[in-house]
Amino acid sequence: AWDLYYHVFRRIDKQLPSLTTLDLQ
Repeated sequence: AWDLYYHVFRRIDKQLPSLTTLDLQ
């Protein structure tokens, strides 16, 4: 389950790095 989540998270981070940064801040 964790492996799938990690893969999806990495894909989102690559597609939308700006969104991830905004979400973190």
